[in-house]
Amino acid sequence: MQVYAGLKHARLLKLCVFGVRRWCTRYEVDFKKLIRNEVPVEELEAIGDAFGIKVAAKAREEANGR
Repeated sequence: MQVYAGLKHARLLKLCVFGVRRWCTRYEVDFKKLIRNEVPVEELEAIGDAFGIKVAAKAREEANGR
């Protein structure tokens, strides 16, 4: 099952939208896709940055019903 991450997962971690946007620019993640919850978690994890890994984990938790 493909799991997608989005801005809502970043917000659950109490991250601000402006910081998320800067992060997306830095790592070339499509911010518009993130807003629409359309970024595969594997894409965020592959970056290797703690932020992306935490957001991906939150999306996986949601997908698993936790």
